[in-house]
Amino acid sequence: MALSVFTYGGFQFDPGSVSFSSIDNSYIVGQTGRPHMIRRKWNLKGKLVNNSSQSALMSSMTNIINAFTFQNLSAGFQGTPFYFDNSVSLGGVLVTQMPSFSDLKGAQGVTYIPFSFALQTDEAWASRGTILEFKEQVSFSDNGGNPMTVERLPQNAPPIIQTVSYGSWYYCTQQGSVKTAFSAPNPIPPLFPGFLRTSTGNASQITRENRNLQRGTVLDGKVSWKYDFISAQPFAGGDAHSF
Repeated sequence: MALSVFTYGGFQFDPGSVSFSSIDNSYIVGQTGRPHMIRRKWNLKGKLVNNSSQSALMSSMTNIINAFTFQNLSAGFQGTPFYFDNSVSLGGVLVTQMPSFSDLKGAQGVTYIPFSFALQTDEAWASRGTILEFKEQVSFSDNGGNPMTVERLPQNAPPIIQTVSYGSWYYCTQQGSVKTAFSAPNPIPPLFPGFLRTSTGNASQITRENRNLQRGTVLDGKVSWKYDFISAQPFAGGDAHSF
């Protein structure tokens, strides 16, 4: 079996010099309890062999440290499934522990310096646009279309109930919100678009909340809506809506 070569970006370690200390994979769930991301963590260890001079060894250590000062680079063992592809990582591959070197050791006439480092990547588990949270409520209020009356207190007569209108309005309010994975969703359209209560000046209210970002990548987006309707007839039917 050929020795595996570990690379980080354009930097390449010596064949067989890097191996795993541990692998930790875990799901990240949304408010619905459904996983929408998977987080992969690698703890790795290696040996930097001193096969020439002390100055060459120090130069190799410096090269390794310099290579890991850059984030968001693909990393892994070439030609194996153990590879972090930066193009599919949400926000890029993250160096969670810079290369750390311990004391010079020796075995069978060969001296080497052990080192360790750690990487992490978050990858999408849910599809783009997957609904993470949704709620909507539609409420109605009316007087059944019956006449409107008011209580009057005449100055020189007993109290009376006076009819001021032979009909009454029907009111409706539709409000809700939706959050989706890796996208900015659109609001649900109004149920009764022909009956918006435009006389109030704010019959339609759309609010887009700040998107949740991870190192520049949109993890989710949320939009809220509220519509007020008014009608001289009972509300019935309406346009069906969908996501």
